[in-house]
Amino acid sequence: MLNNFFNLAHTMKAFVNKAFMVGLFFTTAIMVWASLAITTSAMAHTYFFAVSDIHYNEQSKRIEIIHQFTAHDIENTIAELKQTNFSPEHPQYDKFVQDYFE
Repeated sequence: MLNNFFNLAHTMKAFVNKAFMVGLFFTTAIMVWASLAITTSAMAHTYFFAVSDIHYNEQSKRIEIIHQFTAHDIENTIAELKQTNFSPEHPQYDKFVQDYFE
């Protein structure tokens, strides 16, 4: 009977250890995820992204280059450079965008 009690105690100890390790793992995982989420949101949009496509047009015998930018990023950059509120409603919107790319 005493032997069964010790076996049960050993099994319970092993279970508690495993439960503790699993809990510790998930707690650590959640803390890592939360710190990444906080760091990512604090660093959000500190970079710009664009896609460029270069194509040779057989008919015209010319190289065609298409650049795609995120309008939001360009507007924020121009607003920062010009120290003004900048949006498509701005009276010089087209001129500022053209000047920026030239």
